[in-house]
Amino acid sequence: MFNAALSFSGKAVSGVGIVISGVILKVVGMPSHVAPHDVSPDVIMRLGLAVGILMPLLYVIPMSLIRKLRITRKVHAEIRAALDRRALQPKPG
Repeated sequence: MFNAALSFSGKAVSGVGIVISGVILKVVGMPSHVAPHDVSPDVIMRLGLAVGILMPLLYVIPMSLIRKLRITRKVHAEIRAALDRRALQPKPG
């Protein structure tokens, strides 16, 4: 179950990343089917600004979620004790 959730979250993040990158390329006006040396400097500058500023700002999301995780040694010990008690209980069936 854990591996399935981990695999799904990885695929979901990859999918969201692909969508965001496509939107960024569209917004900065990146032409398609053009050789890299033919892309105008203005487009490269806009792309650099978008990737250099916008993408690091996306790191605020996981950092804010991590801040909500309030785990101390005491809380960890309580969780560990509850798991140990659960492991000792007889399994039904």
